[in-house]
Amino acid sequence: INYCLIQTQVFLEEKIQIELNNFNQLYLYLNDIIFDYSNTIDTLSLSNMVLLIVENRFFIKLNNQISLEIFYTEEKDALQIVNFVPKTFYGKTRGLLGFMDGNKANDFMLPDGTFLQLDQNNDREIFSKFGQLWLVRNANESIFTYEEGF
Repeated sequence: INYCLIQTQVFLEEKIQIELNNFNQLYLYLNDIIFDYSNTIDTLSLSNMVLLIVENRFFIKLNNQISLEIFYTEEKDALQIVNFVPKTFYGKTRGLLGFMDGNKANDFMLPDGTFLQLDQNNDREIFSKFGQLWLVRNANESIFTYEEGF
């Protein structure tokens, strides 16, 4: 079974992992332990964030005002992440979601530090030429929690 995994870890205090399996079921791990949430509304106040779950949509608001919305989208048959970053972070971010500086030329940085120029509307190209190069090869390199056999 192939899983799509998303994880955020902030200040090493709390760890949230959201999985989507081949049956489009979402799993939530809090600090490496699976959390049984309801499919209606749950709110969890953690040490450095608030997690709101509304019908399989996850809203994470960090104490630094960065927010994430994570949900399954049938259109792309995948998890979708929408991030909200305050303007005070302009020019101070980097990573797989790009550099928040208005320069599209540095949004796709490879593990070796070089940049790719890709069509930002072509999901297949981004997945194959960018995303796959960030693939974690074994569990020892990963920060994710894996169930036995995965």
